[in-house]
This record gives sequence, C-alpha cells and structure tokens, in this order.
Amino acid sequence: MPAYHPPRIETPPAFREASAAPRPRRRCRSTGGRGSAIPRSISLEARIPANPRLAEALARYDAARASLAEAKAARAPTIDATARTMENRLSDGRPMRGPFPLRYADDSLGAALSYHPDLWGRVRAGVAAGRAEASAGAEDVAAVRLSLQAMLADTYLVLRGQDERIALLSRTVDAFTRADGLTQRRHEGGIASGLDTGRAGTQLEEARALLAQARLDRAVAEHAVAALVGASASAFTLPVGSLPVRMPTLAPGTPAAMLASRPDVAAAERRMAAANARVGLARTAFFPDVALDAQAGLQSGGIARLLRASNLFWSIGPAAVLNLFDGGRRRAGSRGRRRNGTAPPPTIAPPSSTPVARSRTHWPPNASWPRRARPSAARRTRRRRSMRWRSTAM
Repeated sequence: MPAYHPPRIETPPAFREASAAPRPRRRCRSTGGRGSAIPRSISLEARIPANPRLAEALARYDAARASLAEAKAARAPTIDATARTMENRLSDGRPMRGPFPLRYADDSLGAALSYHPDLWGRVRAGVAAGRAEASAGAEDVAAVRLSLQAMLADTYLVLRGQDERIALLSRTVDAFTRADGLTQRRHEGGIASGLDTGRAGTQLEEARALLAQARLDRAVAEHAVAALVGASASAFTLPVGSLPVRMPTLAPGTPAAMLASRPDVAAAERRMAAANARVGLARTAFFPDVALDAQAGLQSGGIARLLRASNLFWSIGPAAVLNLFDGGRRRAGSRGRRRNGTAPPPTIAPPSSTPVARSRTHWPPNASWPRRARPSAARRTRRRRSMRWRSTAM
C-alpha cells in the first residue's frame, strides 16, 4: 500500500499586522448550548435529529461502518460445519461397470476450515480504506449537523428580528392611526387641508402594509424552523419573544482558522486516504491468492455405523491461484485506482456556497430585509388620494 501523508498547508505564525496568531479550534462542533445567547434555539437543537438530511447522513455512516466490519472479518479464518445423508443408485448401463452394488447410502459429518493469509497486504488495504471511509462518514454527519444548527440559529434570529419589527410596526400603526384621526378632525375644523389628510392616510396605509408583510415573513421563518426540526408546519408554533443578543469576541483570523477545521474538509481528506488505500488493494490483484484449507469428519454407508473411529477422514494443505489472463481487467483497475489516489485534493466549496452560508439566504428569502417589503397597495392608495387632493384643491 502506498505511503499516505495528509496534505499540509503552511500558514504563517502570525499576521503581519497582528502581534499574535489565533489558536484554531480542533473541529467546528456545536457548543451544546454552553455560552449561547439564544436559549430557545438551544431547546430546538435537540430536535434536529428528526431532520431527514441528518437521518440520511447517519444511514450512510452506518453503512460505512458495516463495510469496515466486513473488511476486518477477512482477517479471521472461515469455519463451516457440514452434515449430509444421501441415498444413491447407480445406472445399470454405466461404462466400466464393476461388481459394486447399484444402491448405497452415503452419510457424512464434518467440518471445514479455510484461511487466507494476508501475504500481500490485501486485507490491510481493505481495512484501511474502510476505516477512512467510516471516518469520512462521521465527518459528513458532523457537517450536516453543523449546517442544520447554523441554519436553525440563523432562522431563529430572523424570526426574533421579525418579532421586534412587528412590535415596532404595531406601535407605528397605532401612532399613525391617532395622527390620521387628529388630521381628520383638524380638516373638519378647517385647520388642515385635504393634502394633509391624504398624507396622513397614506402613511397609515403604508405602515399597515409593512406590518402585514412583516407578519407574513415571520410565518415563513416559523415554517422554516419547523422544517429544520422535522415538525409539521401546521402544528408547530413559536411564541412571540425578544432576543438579547451578545456578540462573541473573535480574535483576528479566527474564521480562517476555523475554515481549515471544517468537517467537510476533514471528510474530503479522509476520502483521499481511502482512495490511496484502494491503490494498494488494486495492486494485490497481481499476486497469487494463497489459502490454507483443512477439513475433517466421519463418513460411512449408514447412520448407524457413522460414529466409528475407522470412518474418520481428513485433509489439509495450502492452495494458490494465480490469474494468468483477464483481458487487462486488473491492469485497468489498478490504473484507475492509482489515478483516483494521486489526484489533487477535491476542491472544497467556498463558504458562500456551503449549506452553512446558504442558510443566510434560504430561510426565509426576504424575511430579514425590511427594504424588500412591497407596499404596492399603499402606493396605489397614495396615487388615488393624490388625485383626490387635486380635485379638493381645485
């Protein structure tokens, strides 16, 4: 098996503009709620295992572990027990017929052992490849869990932001409603003009439109949280609340240091190790397959006479099989595995395209940006009232 060395990236000990370098974390993992400023989101994280994406990743990890156990089992010998009782009749017209009975019984009881010594490293290479694939599967599970946790935290922040926005817009609507009533009374008393009443009514309608849009965006964010925790959107609700956010203090370069310890980066490195191990596995196909076989048991022409010492038989000895011609199948397989093992590291998607980063725009698409609210009804009302103002002024 070719020697494998994980890729290393030389990084400077410190930034030129900084006096000390950050200490990177070992892996990007969830803190489990310790030191977090969103306690409600912490309770929701416990329901993430119900998400189908995480269940799919766990199933792939279990399959990789099963493959590893299967590869490890090849290091042990195979032992089989056999038992047979048969009644035979020979043909009358068989060639070279001798003075043998035409009908006889054949009963046997025995055991067989087969062991394939790992002379060329075939089993070791298979175990190394299976172990690397299992490690990659574990990192995939961690990456999916981290992605879901980031999406849940981001969506929860968006939802609480919408709660604050709804509270602000509700107070704004109440204030504009009182202002509009006051302007109407002033207009009735001859103090305010029709332009003033139209402006006050337009402001009120625009605030109501923004409030309706904010409530819709909150519902979208709430449904997104339900999807992330694997709950039904119709039966899942989050009460209105506030969110005291405490921003963490990050040392310079911390995001870059954490980027190198992302679970998906570690999974890609483990798959490179598995591909390297499969190169050695493909090379062993050019060597003979050596096996040590042994069998022993009892055989007789009747069950009543089976358990006798004279009916004992046994055989033991090595065997070797070498493939002389296969049409180039082994050579092609070895060349393909070698190319996979010596290929450059897979390109890791930039943070802007990873699920963790995409969560900032997926849930919901326009919930966190008040400017994207579209008060088209308010604009139409403003246009109609402007026409009414002109007629009143005339």
